[in-house]
Amino acid sequence: MAVLDRKEVVDRATVQPLVPAKATTMTLEGESTFTLDGTSSPDLGSRALFKAQEDPKQNGLFEILKNPSFAGSEGTFAGAGTFAKGEPWVLGRTADADSESEVTEGMTVPVANGEVNRRTTWVQVNEGPIEVGVSAQIFEEFWAAPGGKASGELEGMYPNPDVIPTEGIVLPVAEES
Repeated sequence: MAVLDRKEVVDRATVQPLVPAKATTMTLEGESTFTLDGTSSPDLGSRALFKAQEDPKQNGLFEILKNPSFAGSEGTFAGAGTFAKGEPWVLGRTADADSESEVTEGMTVPVANGEVNRRTTWVQVNEGPIEVGVSAQIFEEFWAAPGGKASGELEGMYPNPDVIPTEGIVLPVAEES
């Protein structure tokens, strides 16, 4: 049985795969622009959950090490060279999720921002041991469901309806005053 291992909050999480030009066990690098759940320019040093990579070995927690800007570069409209070439971006594994002892089944990651993943929490579900950059890292959205059974019908008016239990947990009926 997995134990929940909560990691520090990340700013955003991926919605679609990011295609790196170069991938190692600890870094992803590229030159194209990319969008990270609604932003194309994540802040330097911000944390991100990668959970949608085509190669699930590239999933995990990353930090933006080099800002992925897309400012104009060398060349001109009429001359030789490259115009508006993307600046290289570099992502590195975060310090709290870069080794087998830190990346486990039950690792939970809260996401603070984003158009799609804002205020969600994700849990790693594949069984260990998990070797970072070598083993797949599979994340599913975490849902906490209440336990137990309660049922009944509501009668009365808001803000003080009476609950008339029909089965399950028996609740006291409020007295009218």
